[in-house]
Amino acid sequence: MATIHGIGEPVNDGERKVIKHLGDNLPKNYSIYHNFELNDKGKVHEFDILVIGEYAIYVVEVKDYHGYIKGDIDRWSFESEATVNSPIKQVVTLTKIILSYLKKNNIMYTTITELIIIPDDKTTIEIKGPRRNKVLKLNEAVAYMMSQDKLSSDFPNQITPRIKQTIEKIIGKLKPSHHRHKIGNYYDLEEKEKSDQGLDITTYWAKHSFIKTTERFILKVYQFDVYADKVEREKAQNWILREAQALHLLGYHKNIAQADIPFTYESDKIVLPLHWIEGISLRDWLNEGKKFEPDEAIDLICQVGQALEYAREHGVLHRDMRPENIIIAEPDKRPVLVNFAFARIENNDFPSVGSHLHGRLSEKYTAPEVLENPKDLSPASDQYALGIIAFELLTGQQPYQRIKEIYTSEGLPHPPSEIKADLSKDLDYIIIKMCAFNPKERFDTLADALEYLKGFKG
Repeated sequence: MATIHGIGEPVNDGERKVIKHLGDNLPKNYSIYHNFELNDKGKVHEFDILVIGEYAIYVVEVKDYHGYIKGDIDRWSFESEATVNSPIKQVVTLTKIILSYLKKNNIMYTTITELIIIPDDKTTIEIKGPRRNKVLKLNEAVAYMMSQDKLSSDFPNQITPRIKQTIEKIIGKLKPSHHRHKIGNYYDLEEKEKSDQGLDITTYWAKHSFIKTTERFILKVYQFDVYADKVEREKAQNWILREAQALHLLGYHKNIAQADIPFTYESDKIVLPLHWIEGISLRDWLNEGKKFEPDEAIDLICQVGQALEYAREHGVLHRDMRPENIIIAEPDKRPVLVNFAFARIENNDFPSVGSHLHGRLSEKYTAPEVLENPKDLSPASDQYALGIIAFELLTGQQPYQRIKEIYTSEGLPHPPSEIKADLSKDLDYIIIKMCAFNPKERFDTLADALEYLKGFKG
């Protein structure tokens, strides 16, 4: 059993799982240090795990991803079609920083290896490139480290007590990693996810120093380039503030996320606090195998549709309707719309982001006219996306994986009742009309479609 030294606290269950697994399964002469920061040339770098073996050192980045991952050294993508910057370059940078610290202490020869560990062993990984073997599932990690140690033992670079003492001396001066820091009046930060929607975005769970009636908040922290010219900085800030503008314009609605006032943090970040919603995304619910009875599916779709209609009446079109952006709140199973980062705000001088959305919208749910040109957004576009979600809830499957598969058609490749025979042909008519490829062939308003759908509730 390896010795574990906690500098800071793990930020999520994935990190906890990896630390415990390595601690339980690596030999006793191994040391594990986790959740700390190092300052390199004035920039703070966060480390998940550093493992000191007998002959080698391992810099470990933990990514709590699930499902199917593909990518290369630059970008990774997921089944949901979300993409993130590849963590490979990040962990290589962290490895170089550790190496530089050793060189400063006249330690020139030792093996340092970067690793990315995915805690979920069910994850499918298809990463291309020379560092593919550095991306491991948790059940592969211990064997890999032990084998690397045996390879390194052939060279005169064993980690002597002096080397280990030097590293421990460095680590002894370290600070816990970021989640102990405060951002404004928010504290006890726990990183939830990183994403890229035109900018680097990190989402945290957090508590508030003064507001105790709410257990948690969500912080979206947007980072932008402070060294860009004024025009580029304004573009970035307009992009960042879009979601805040949309949510504050909408005010309170039980099926729409609530936001507090955004604020700046440090010199290159804008923070948007969001009210915590206890629940899971509709996508996660579906991935867990949730089956919907027709009444249940129609009720959920009608609630989401009413929220979209409310948003439209207040001059906001969502543009990114998909199950990932619907949270099923507990305990009443109430759907809540989230993520208005791609929204259009009508009748104001807020700059458009349509030209920046090519390749960022889901081909499974986005209306054809918007995929073709994101600026060609209308209320009928959100109606189309809701129709595709309705199809999925009613039948248990999506009508297609990529819209280009059926681009020569005029609409859905088959009606819902063709998949689930107990569904009404009249219900087919509503879903097919909502999902017509030509927006002029959809219902005149989403409200009209909802009136038809309500007639099928028992």
